[in-house]
Amino acid sequence: MEEGRCRSCGAPVVWIYGATRRMICNPEVLTVITDEGLVVRGRESHFSTCPDAAKWRRKKTNGKSDRPNFEVEGHAEGNRH
Repeated sequence: MEEGRCRSCGAPVVWIYGATRRMICNPEVLTVITDEGLVVRGRESHFSTCPDAAKWRRKKTNGKSDRPNFEVEGHAEGNRH
C-alpha cells in the first residue's frame, strides 16, 4: 500500500494493490457488519468521494462497477464478483 494525494482534489489517499490493478482509496479504514453478522474492514474507493471523479472515469468495457477493497480475516478480497 502506498500513501499519496489525489491529483485532482488534493485529499490524502492510499493505493491498494489488487490481483490485477491498483485502486485509489480514502485512507480511513471502515468497519461494516454484514446481514450475516460478518465483520468486514476495508477502505472506500476515493472515486465515491472525490469532487473531480468524473474526470477520471473510464468507459465501462466489461460491465463491472467499482467496488471497495476489503480485508476479511487478513485476506485481501478486492473486486471479486
